[in-house]
Amino acid sequence: MKTTLKTLKDWWNAWGTFPIIPWVKAANLYKDKRYSQAISLYQKGLEKHSSHKAATCAKFDLAYCYFKTKNYEKSENILRQVIKDNPSESESYIRLAKLLNWIGNPVEASWVLRRAIDTIGVESELVIHYCYSVIEAGLDTRLFKDAIEFLLQVQKGAKKDFRIDIIKAAFALARGERNKGRIVLSALVNRDKVSFEAHLYFSEILLQEKRVPHALRHLRRALSIRPNHPRILSLLAEAYLLKGDFYNPQYAVQLSTLAAQETNWLSPACMHVLAESYRHSGDKMSALVMASKAKDTNIDRIGSYRKVEHLEELIDTLSSSTLA
Repeated sequence: MKTTLKTLKDWWNAWGTFPIIPWVKAANLYKDKRYSQAISLYQKGLEKHSSHKAATCAKFDLAYCYFKTKNYEKSENILRQVIKDNPSESESYIRLAKLLNWIGNPVEASWVLRRAIDTIGVESELVIHYCYSVIEAGLDTRLFKDAIEFLLQVQKGAKKDFRIDIIKAAFALARGERNKGRIVLSALVNRDKVSFEAHLYFSEILLQEKRVPHALRHLRRALSIRPNHPRILSLLAEAYLLKGDFYNPQYAVQLSTLAAQETNWLSPACMHVLAESYRHSGDKMSALVMASKAKDTNIDRIGSYRKVEHLEELIDTLSSSTLA
């Protein structure tokens, strides 16, 4: 009874209505991470109460349930519908961009957030996530220029935000100011509270320097912040493909397979790393199949993968060697 009274009070204070029982049950399952079971209850509530004040929150939760069960298409469709119904809701754009980045489509994520900024305005959270996506997309010239301009606008009126320092360091690296970017990231990763992106960008520098043990430490810390993140799993695989004491192509195959599975085989980047892992392990046929699948996925996205030239070179090399 106490729980029921508390629920009544919470709902009335939040929404000014009595609780929608299917959503209450779904929320409990959501908290218990029983996402598959929560889906039907969120849907049931939305069928009868699509105009309720809490409907957007229910849709966010439903989209997340689909995300956690790897039904990325349905998750994406829900978030796009929320944007269509309420284009001034910034959270929906950010959630959609995070989903697109997860499945290896940072170019589309960048454009989603660019449209959000055009629609809503230069909001701090939109700009920060826009910059993250632009960095992942490979710093396309036009997107990069806009990102710098928006970041400067946000920085002027914002409180101290170390995420802005992380982005500025990544931008410095992109401009060839390697030492400047490295110094900033090296300091930021040693803070008590460190963002996922700081470890990600710093580990990339360490891998370029072939400092594998140090890179592995930061990649594992990033993975502790966002478990099973495909970007980190792929970078871990790349670390084990570097010649030296840590070279282990079989383990790289395991890691890159996990990364591709986490994206439901939708990320050209993850499949590219898996193809390289197969090649290093001596399985050229599997490498060719996976590289070709990565290329086909990239074509479906109108060529958004930034390393497509390297991917095509790999396919040509593997095709020649398997036919020989």
